[in-house]
Amino acid sequence: MQLIQSHNLFHRLEHNGETKTAIDTGIQASGPGMTRLKDKLSQNALVISLLQGKEEPEDFQYRKIPLDQVLSFDGTIYLTLNEYFTGNTLQDYLDYQDPISSDEAKLIVSLFKFSRRHSDLLPEQLNPQHILLDGERLLILPAQWSRAISTNENIGSLSKGFEQVNYPDNGMYKSFRLQHFALASSLYRILTGQWPVREENLELKRRFKRKGLITPIEYYLPGLEDWVLQWFDHTLSLRDFAPRGNKTDDDIYEWILNLPSQPPEISTGKHPDSRDTEMAESERLARYFRRMRIERRLQHMKARAPMLTFAGLVAIVLLAVGITVVRNATRDLAVTGLSPDEVVREYYESYNSLDHGFLEEAARGKIGRSRVNRLANLYAVSMVREGTELRSVFVPADEWLNKDPEVREPLGDFMVFGMTDFELLERDEYRDADGETIIEYRVEYIVWDPREDMQGLQGVQNTDELKLREFPRGWQITELRQLSEKSVQP
Repeated sequence: MQLIQSHNLFHRLEHNGETKTAIDTGIQASGPGMTRLKDKLSQNALVISLLQGKEEPEDFQYRKIPLDQVLSFDGTIYLTLNEYFTGNTLQDYLDYQDPISSDEAKLIVSLFKFSRRHSDLLPEQLNPQHILLDGERLLILPAQWSRAISTNENIGSLSKGFEQVNYPDNGMYKSFRLQHFALASSLYRILTGQWPVREENLELKRRFKRKGLITPIEYYLPGLEDWVLQWFDHTLSLRDFAPRGNKTDDDIYEWILNLPSQPPEISTGKHPDSRDTEMAESERLARYFRRMRIERRLQHMKARAPMLTFAGLVAIVLLAVGITVVRNATRDLAVTGLSPDEVVREYYESYNSLDHGFLEEAARGKIGRSRVNRLANLYAVSMVREGTELRSVFVPADEWLNKDPEVREPLGDFMVFGMTDFELLERDEYRDADGETIIEYRVEYIVWDPREDMQGLQGVQNTDELKLREFPRGWQITELRQLSEKSVQP
């Protein structure tokens, strides 16, 4: 038996005159361990192949490949397939930013299409190290194998590439949305050489993804058409692609197939502050997304309140951002496309970004108005301070509490506020007398504010009861009651 090493997980195994693919698990070999491993790995690998000369809608075929053997080589367990595959993993393209060929572009498109039609056959979260691009076919390892391989910390599912491309919470969205998020993140990286979220801190990276705080791809590729920009924005926000005009997902697939053989020239002049530090990136993202949130809020205000005078609207714009171009209002709300569980979770996580707009649109009428006003006031103060001090001043409470006391931002110099310890205590779903579905929640969480002496934070633990109903533009809160509150200390 001869094992030919390669630079990724996949190796060539020559055994008894046959050539097979061997997959390095990183697991130390032992007799009982090998037997148990083979018994556990019942899922099949997946091969997606392009069909030459075939047009839409089916231009690929797929088949399943079972595990062949579990073998030991130099003290390590390898999984073998009774076929031989070559090529590069998707992770290789993400690491080295090599231009993709036309065949590789077709494979990426076929994976998008396959996810849309057969998402249940793919791992819910795609690991770029476990996807092999081999000419006109793709080899994809099942999630069950990926979990086994993850025992090798250097090459497993907890790799940097896995964290970079995937959404942090599986199980909250349909599988194809999570898979499309990973593929769009990979395509973003291949085209720009950057990740959609450049934040290095793992928890901040996950929070940015949950809130949709993705660096717009036009920062790096300013010449892209609007509908392409919208596709990246919607896909990386886990929303349906609904651009203006008559563009569809098929148009983006065609766009991918026509990508140039060399990556487009990346813009380096759009960043007035090019310091490649965590603070510079956070401040830049904060400025951009505050401007975008204000613009969306103004669009909704314009749509809901046409009686506002032009002078009044101009005054609001000048107060918020100086001069903001107000585009045509979109009828979508912040809750559009979200599940009831997502609405509840995002409602409370909005405390950590001062997103008063989400609080307002997640609730009907004047429900939770005092909370909206509180966040709006904090948001306005943070904007005024940012404009006068030329720096980002807001720090979420959980981030501040998790820091070493020696390096915490001084209270007073910075605005510290937020929510922690969110817990869903109860969830009940039923129909009312009119047959409408009502979903009732009971949740617990802590809201943190600076103490009066500015020497630390003080918390209030709240228990809320909420009821949600579905409306044409999404699930919204129709009742909100605070059941209890008590003071807590960090």
